Amino acid sequence: MLDGVRNNLLSGWPLVIIISICALPFVFLGTGSLGTVFGQNYGSVNGEIVEEIDIQVAQNRVIQNYTEIFGEDFDFGILTPEQQAQAISDEIIRQKVVLSEINSLGLINNEQTKSAKKEILKNQDFYIDGKFSEDRFEAYVNANGFTKDQFIEMFTRIETTNDYIQSVSSNFITNEEIKDFIRLLEKTIDISFVKISFDELLNQVSSTLDEQNEYYLNNQELFMSDEMRTFSYFILSTEDFIENINIPADYYKEAYEAYTKEVANSEQKRIAHIMIDKTNYESTAEAMNAAKSIEDKLLSGEDFFVLVS
Repeated sequence: MLDGVRNNLLSGWPLVIIISICALPFVFLGTGSLGTVFGQNYGSVNGEIVEEIDIQVAQNRVIQNYTEIFGEDFDFGILTPEQQAQAISDEIIRQKVVLSEINSLGLINNEQTKSAKKEILKNQDFYIDGKFSEDRFEAYVNANGFTKDQFIEMFTRIETTNDYIQSVSSNFITNEEIKDFIRLLEKTIDISFVKISFDELLNQVSSTLDEQNEYYLNNQELFMSDEMRTFSYFILSTEDFIENINIPADYYKEAYEAYTKEVANSEQKRIAHIMIDKTNYESTAEAMNAAKSIEDKLLSGEDFFVLVS
């Protein structure tokens, strides 16, 4: 394997790929094919825990690498599930081996975290109207299943890994450092997967009534169901009880008289009149004569509205 790594490092593009795989995947690709390959199992590499996000990032990097080699039209889906699993597995091992070395050197620290935050602040994807928007940043990371702190922690690891590999591949590297890096990549790694049958596990679980009651009291919200309510009612109509009503003999008369009295008390009287403007006549006497003439006509029965017009 040592010769293979040396040949790959000296062949040109593999070295570029090793460096470029540490670029931050700001847009995570789908992981539909991972369900049959990895399932829900996790392992560790050199003591570094393999998390679900590591698998997702590894797939994204593998696809980026293939695209750089074979062009934008390359379809990762044409590979068999075994080939996909092997490529992603190799990428995870590569990530974790380097990360293990970085942690052993103490390269992930507060300064690296500050540097990672500065890089995040520069990303234009998180800008609104020319300014960094923390709400936009939070919405982005939440949509990808992270909290802000988790995203910053992941980004810090990626940035530190990138810096480390770039330092190894710089023009100031010594032959001894190259050999050390090759030896680092050639370390034997064991990944253990544990599969547990739910049914077998369920059959082995036993609990006392007190334990079950305590679990219920501490997790009552898990046992809540949709609330159901029932109620009874009955309908009454006049036909159901009209025969049981006795009306006094004078009730109608008294009620009518009370009603008419109330109406009489609420009557409104309206007065209509015709005004004579004296300024329209040469003298007061002439105006009075006009008013008297209208009065006589009203008394003789002529229509009021006609006289007004």
